[in-house]
Amino acid sequence: MTPTPRVSGMTLIEVLVAIAVFAVVVALSSAITTSLSMNSTSRSGLAVNQAAQEYLEGITEAWRDPSTFGVLGTRTPAVVANHSWTVTACEVDMTAAGYPCVTDRSRNVTFTSTATTVPQLTPSADARLMRVSVTYISSGGGSEHSTVTELYRR
Repeated sequence: MTPTPRVSGMTLIEVLVAIAVFAVVVALSSAITTSLSMNSTSRSGLAVNQAAQEYLEGITEAWRDPSTFGVLGTRTPAVVANHSWTVTACEVDMTAAGYPCVTDRSRNVTFTSTATTVPQLTPSADARLMRVSVTYISSGGGSEHSTVTELYRR
């Protein structure tokens, strides 16, 4: 009896082990890619939130003085890469249901990152509550982040 020549190749077990190892590598790489993407999104959201908070804290500090309450001055929100911003400030009508902004345009202003000057907000002498919102919009589209605060005259 003559021995049969050994055919070179892989056994079924070797093929299955290779497929299993490949599946584990693919699963881990997709998890890492997703994690990196989420970290980038989180970093962007954090930068936007931080810039909005800094702007609102500056407004809050300036409005502590009754003589400058409701005056926007020349402050603008910080520039965040790949984002534009919009600021809306208004005197709140405390007599209406839901406390909307007053409709008088001198007591309700909006300006954007493309504005060359900050419009003047002129609250009434008896204004007790002002609302300021900062909205950052991603230039890539879709993502929008708003931060709103209401400030009472002291």
